[in-house]
Amino acid sequence: MYMKLPPTADQRFAENEAAHNIINEILTSLIQRINELEKSVQNIPVIDKDSIQYKIKETGEYHNLAETFDILFDKLNRIENAIVIKSD
Repeated sequence: MYMKLPPTADQRFAENEAAHNIINEILTSLIQRINELEKSVQNIPVIDKDSIQYKIKETGEYHNLAETFDILFDKLNRIENAIVIKSD
């Protein structure tokens, strides 16, 4: 049976240098990917209340989301009030 000799200083340095090079390549790759993601995210359009329009059939007019929700809740309130009045 042969005894394995401990690595020399030069061997340890070479192994350590190889490990650092691999870590450096990984970090460089991650930085590039993060930069690409940041550029892509900047190109995503911002959706605000005016960017989505809905055409109401009864009026033929277009309304943004906030106006559409206001119209819907007004209709719901009128329906609820009509039901309460009829049930009394």
